[in-house]
Amino acid sequence: MSLSSYMEASTRMNERQASHIRQALENVTREVETTRTTIRKASKMQTSRTISTAGLKPSAMFFTSIIVAVSAIITLSLLIKRRKEKLLNGQLIILLNGFLDLR
Repeated sequence: MSLSSYMEASTRMNERQASHIRQALENVTREVETTRTTIRKASKMQTSRTISTAGLKPSAMFFTSIIVAVSAIITLSLLIKRRKEKLLNGQLIILLNGFLDLR
Protein backbone atom coordinates (compact mmCIF):
# COMPACT_ATOMS: atom_id res chain seq x y z
CA MET A 1 0.00 0.00 0.00
CA SER A 2 1.52 3.28 -1.10
CA LEU A 3 1.52 6.36 1.07
CA SER A 4 -0.99 8.17 -1.14
CA SER A 5 -3.46 5.26 -1.12
CA TYR A 6 -3.03 4.97 2.65
CA MET A 7 -3.72 8.69 3.03
CA GLU A 8 -6.82 8.41 0.81
CA ALA A 9 -8.10 5.43 2.79
CA SER A 10 -7.38 7.26 6.04
CA THR A 11 -9.16 10.38 4.79
CA ARG A 12 -12.24 8.38 3.72
CA MET A 13 -12.30 6.61 7.08
CA ASN A 14 -12.00 9.92 8.95
CA GLU A 15 -14.81 11.41 6.86
CA ARG A 16 -17.05 8.42 7.60
CA GLN A 17 -16.24 8.63 11.30
CA ALA A 18 -16.90 12.38 11.33
CA SER A 19 -20.22 11.80 9.59
CA HIS A 20 -21.20 9.12 12.11
CA ILE A 21 -20.17 11.32 15.02
CA ARG A 22 -22.16 14.27 13.63
CA GLN A 23 -25.19 12.00 13.27
CA ALA A 24 -24.74 10.70 16.83
CA LEU A 25 -24.50 14.26 18.16
CA GLU A 26 -27.65 15.23 16.25
CA ASN A 27 -29.42 12.22 17.75
CA VAL A 28 -28.28 13.16 21.26
CA THR A 29 -29.39 16.77 20.71
CA ARG A 30 -32.79 15.55 19.51
CA GLU A 31 -33.12 13.27 22.55
CA VAL A 32 -32.14 16.09 24.93
CA GLU A 33 -34.88 18.25 23.40
CA THR A 34 -37.36 15.39 23.79
CA THR A 35 -36.30 15.00 27.42
CA ARG A 36 -36.75 18.75 28.01
CA THR A 37 -40.24 18.57 26.54
CA THR A 38 -41.08 15.58 28.73
CA ILE A 39 -39.84 17.39 31.84
CA ARG A 40 -41.84 20.51 30.94
CA LYS A 41 -44.99 18.43 30.50
CA ALA A 42 -44.37 16.61 33.79
CA SER A 43 -43.75 19.94 35.51
CA LYS A 44 -47.02 21.34 34.17
CA MET A 45 -48.87 18.22 35.30
CA GLN A 46 -47.31 18.51 38.76
CA THR A 47 -48.26 22.19 38.94
CA SER A 48 -51.88 21.39 38.13
CA ARG A 49 -51.86 18.63 40.75
CA THR A 50 -50.41 21.01 43.32
CA ILE A 51 -53.10 23.56 42.56
CA SER A 52 -55.82 20.93 42.89
CA THR A 53 -54.40 19.77 46.24
CA ALA A 54 -54.16 23.25 47.75
CA GLY A 55 -56.14 21.98 50.74
CA LEU A 56 -53.23 19.77 51.85
CA LYS A 57 -51.02 20.81 54.69
CA PRO A 58 -47.88 22.67 53.58
CA SER A 59 -45.61 19.93 54.93
CA ALA A 60 -47.44 17.27 52.87
CA MET A 61 -47.12 19.40 49.74
CA PHE A 62 -43.43 19.97 50.48
CA PHE A 63 -42.68 16.25 50.81
CA THR A 64 -44.74 15.46 47.73
CA SER A 65 -42.78 18.04 45.76
CA ILE A 66 -39.49 16.55 46.97
CA ILE A 67 -40.58 13.06 45.92
CA VAL A 68 -41.62 14.29 42.47
CA ALA A 69 -38.37 16.24 42.04
CA VAL A 70 -36.23 13.25 43.04
CA SER A 71 -38.20 11.02 40.66
CA ALA A 72 -37.67 13.49 37.81
CA ILE A 73 -33.93 13.72 38.53
CA ILE A 74 -33.56 9.93 38.63
CA THR A 75 -35.49 9.55 35.37
CA LEU A 76 -33.44 12.23 33.66
CA SER A 77 -30.18 10.70 34.92
CA LEU A 78 -31.16 7.28 33.61
CA LEU A 79 -32.14 8.72 30.22
CA ILE A 80 -28.85 10.59 29.90
CA LYS A 81 -26.87 7.51 30.99
CA ARG A 82 -28.66 5.35 28.40
CA ARG A 83 -28.02 7.91 25.63
CA LYS A 84 -24.32 8.11 26.55
CA GLU A 85 -24.03 4.32 26.50
CA LYS A 86 -25.68 4.15 23.08
CA LEU A 87 -23.41 6.91 21.79
CA LEU A 88 -20.26 5.25 23.13
CA ASN A 89 -21.29 1.85 21.76
CA GLY A 90 -21.94 3.41 18.36
CA GLN A 91 -18.57 5.16 18.34
CA LEU A 92 -16.80 1.95 19.32
CA ILE A 93 -18.47 0.09 16.45
CA ILE A 94 -17.50 2.89 14.05
CA LEU A 95 -13.88 2.78 15.23
CA LEU A 96 -13.74 -1.01 14.93
CA ASN A 97 -15.24 -0.89 11.44
CA GLY A 98 -12.71 1.75 10.44
CA PHE A 99 -9.88 -0.34 11.84
CA LEU A 100 -11.09 -3.40 9.95
CA ASP A 101 -11.42 -1.35 6.73
CA LEU A 102 -7.71 -0.47 6.91
CA ARG A 103 -6.68 -4.11 7.05
